[in-house]
Amino acid sequence: MAPATAAVVTVPLGPEAPTRAGVWAAILTSVHRAGLLPDEALYRAVVALAGGSGDPGDIARAALAQVSTSLGLTVIGPVPETARAAVLRDAREAHGVSLRFDRPATADTALERALRAGDLAEADRVAWREHPFTSPLGGRLTRLEPSDLREYPMLALRAGVAMYARDQTRGRADAYFTVATRSGSRIGELTEPVPRAVAHAVMSMAHRRLGDNERMLHHTHRAVEVLEPIAIARRATGQEAEAVAMGLDQAGISLYLGGDGMAARRVFEALAVHAAAAELPVRINRAQALLALLDAVEGRMNSTEQRLLRIDPSAWPEGWDGSHLAKPAHIAKASLLTSRADPMGALEVLRLVESDYPTADFWGPMHVIRLTAAGLAEDEQLMARFVQDAEAHPGPRLPRTAASMDLGHAIISGLAPHIVAPRPPYAARSEAARAISALALVRTRPAAAAEAAASIENGMPAVQIFVLLVRFLAAREQDRPAAAAEVAALANHHGLWSPFAMLTAPERELLRALAPEGALAEFDHYRTRALTGQGDVVLTEGEHRVLAALATGASRPEMARDLHLSLNTVKSHLRALYLKLGVTTRDQALQRARSLGLMRRHG
Repeated sequence: MAPATAAVVTVPLGPEAPTRAGVWAAILTSVHRAGLLPDEALYRAVVALAGGSGDPGDIARAALAQVSTSLGLTVIGPVPETARAAVLRDAREAHGVSLRFDRPATADTALERALRAGDLAEADRVAWREHPFTSPLGGRLTRLEPSDLREYPMLALRAGVAMYARDQTRGRADAYFTVATRSGSRIGELTEPVPRAVAHAVMSMAHRRLGDNERMLHHTHRAVEVLEPIAIARRATGQEAEAVAMGLDQAGISLYLGGDGMAARRVFEALAVHAAAAELPVRINRAQALLALLDAVEGRMNSTEQRLLRIDPSAWPEGWDGSHLAKPAHIAKASLLTSRADPMGALEVLRLVESDYPTADFWGPMHVIRLTAAGLAEDEQLMARFVQDAEAHPGPRLPRTAASMDLGHAIISGLAPHIVAPRPPYAARSEAARAISALALVRTRPAAAAEAAASIENGMPAVQIFVLLVRFLAAREQDRPAAAAEVAALANHHGLWSPFAMLTAPERELLRALAPEGALAEFDHYRTRALTGQGDVVLTEGEHRVLAALATGASRPEMARDLHLSLNTVKSHLRALYLKLGVTTRDQALQRARSLGLMRRHG
């Protein structure tokens, strides 16, 4: 047992069974968050553990030697027996460290045993029979080079998934996916429908990483036809439930990147139903994050805000705030901040997820938000840099990426035509870009612009507001009040005001004069704050009190006790506070609050 004076640290793990190195990385991260491990020690250890450059126990003990107090560690989460035994042995050899696990060990799978024995042929054969992709098998598998796996494509796929799940190794994933795509025809060897469907979903991920849209969609549809009915019927439980959730997640992303947003939304809705029924809190958050991102892309900002409020920050395991699972929530928050008059705040949020910007699944929304935020802040230097970034790193070669590039060009040409010259509507590749191009054209050729806008059938609010602006500017004088009322009503309904920034000052004055009184008040407030950099955050009294409690380091139960609130009320205040600040962790919230002067208001 640790001495009575030992520092007690709780170490939460993710839902996937980790390796020995993964457990130690989580332990060291938690010790660092407790203020006991120096930044440099954590950095060196995590890099070494991720790269497999030494014995995990030796790496961990060297880092823990820099902790000045005894430690009592409690690890919360599933860990395979072999990894658990190795970590306990490592801890016994570390000075002043007491460690316990709060759950029974998970059984080693046949795949893990084959890998441990170095029998890759058996591992490849067994991998097709077992539930695939519900544990990363990280260290042992990812230490194999792609060339070692040319005859073992399923193992290559597993390695690619494990690599992609971690920021430190994501850049290596595509080499494994290249090997893995050879295995597509062997998926039929799986006899059980769920493992086969999940394998199709992850194979779609491999093909989308490599830019093969046709094969990506082939595997996606094979996955969805099995997994979606299971999810809607709420039939999956146990290990199968996590596998179904993972398959739906990846299939929905592939549909989105393949250009079918409606089908992607349907799959993400099925994921939300399934995750709630199976009580998978991380996947519940993930489903809401993905749906919030779709809403943001379509311009449904009020809906985006409501979905983000449903995300429970406490349900994300510690350290996952910047992970691949939380990225859609960050991007949706950045889009919301842009629409709510805080473009620089939006760019701050995007910095949390930009480590793999050139190859990210959600490169398109990130690209559009970056350009929009820089344009609304009227920072031409930043706009030019983002344009150059996009040209140098054009993202995955898929339909949605091409449409985002086209939309980004239209946005910059609308906000700063001297940086990027406008294109005529007929040259636009997407209806969103065509609508923005029509807005630029309406000033010189109103009839042609109105004709181009009338041909646009896309019903997304982000597109329709531009169509209505073109109709307003091209309308006869007697028809303009009705057109002004229509566009103001749509913008208010969805909380989307950024398109109005592309109007000239005289055009905005005309719209303001003809729209119903007060209809553009929100936009006027928004525009003033955007140009002055004053992203005014208004907190309720309850949020103020919780913010002050955050600064003391109090836990959620301690806040509830000290503030005389229920724990659920504290969680609700925290969700609203984090959303308004555009953050996901305590440290980020305090830093953002200080930068906005909110902490000074508490004395």
